[in-house]
Amino acid sequence: MTTLDILNEARDILLENTEDIVTTDQLLAYANRAKDDISKRLMTNDFITTGTLSFTNGQATLPIDFDSIYWASDQNTQGTGNNFRWFSSEDFQTGNFDYGITKDAGVLKVVPSTTGTLYVRYWKTIADMTLSGSPTLPTYTHELLVPGILWRAYRKLQDFELSRVFKEEYETELATKNKAISISEEGSQKGGTIFKYQN
Repeated sequence: MTTLDILNEARDILLENTEDIVTTDQLLAYANRAKDDISKRLMTNDFITTGTLSFTNGQATLPIDFDSIYWASDQNTQGTGNNFRWFSSEDFQTGNFDYGITKDAGVLKVVPSTTGTLYVRYWKTIADMTLSGSPTLPTYTHELLVPGILWRAYRKLQDFELSRVFKEEYETELATKNKAISISEEGSQKGGTIFKYQN
């Protein structure tokens, strides 16, 4: 589905075929708010990417699509080398750790400051949708966008009852999707011959 397909589906349910009451730009803004919420609340492997960061004096430039660290090590193989724990910038300032990483003032900072390279897996930001493109969210999340748009649009129209209905639908579908993804990822881990799953 393209972004315009999603907005048109929401507009059809709203029964607002003109720009007089709810503009396409407003629907797009609601779609992007839903996209932000979905990407923060699902946080599946589809939202994780890998990279190599070079540090100078304990600092590195943030990757353009960086949101937060999932895993960081001075070795390229997970489970080897020194793992760097993610800290809030406030906790990072205490320095009560041997290996740590944080985002502060638009850069990544690391302890020890002599660290040259880190191999990372990080949650990436999801680009805003535009009218001429398709959502960069994984396809299986696209159906969540319509109720995410509608509860916001009905709230703007001050139809609080319909807003509540679509908010509940959105929350229910999001929870169902999250559970299915969790089961799928856990099943993949249990089924792999490389992994040894322990209860």
